[in-house]
Amino acid sequence: MDTAALPRVPPRLRRLDPYADFEFEALNAILEHLDTFTTGAPGGEAEYSNLGYAILGAALSAAAGAPYEELLNRHVLTPLNITKVTSNPPSARRLSGRGFLGRPLRPWTMNGAILPAGGMWATPREAARLVTELLVERKLGEPALTWQTSGRLR
Repeated sequence: MDTAALPRVPPRLRRLDPYADFEFEALNAILEHLDTFTTGAPGGEAEYSNLGYAILGAALSAAAGAPYEELLNRHVLTPLNITKVTSNPPSARRLSGRGFLGRPLRPWTMNGAILPAGGMWATPREAARLVTELLVERKLGEPALTWQTSGRLR
């Protein structure tokens, strides 16, 4: 969740694979003019923003001097003993949607700068373990403020 009034997605994305060209150079170009991309006054109502997560991931990586995936593994996945999460699974292990006449759809490219916004892949079992350990067992502490909450549902 983001209260920075950032748009949901970066500007000028392609139609079929929107994040394929969204590399760190494109993110840096946005950061140079970030004030021109806001959609309202910062501090307002929280809204999900892929761009916001891309910026957060880049900031964490810059502060730690390590790539986002390495930070995720070091600080979240390894302490929880979760091993089947990656940004680049073998294509035979990726679930894909179906399009017209049941043809398989190619997944969007979600590596590079957009990786923190949803570019990680996990087996269903590992995803369930991650959610259980983060939200139910709270093994790494209280859930982050970015988790959406509605009553008792998170």
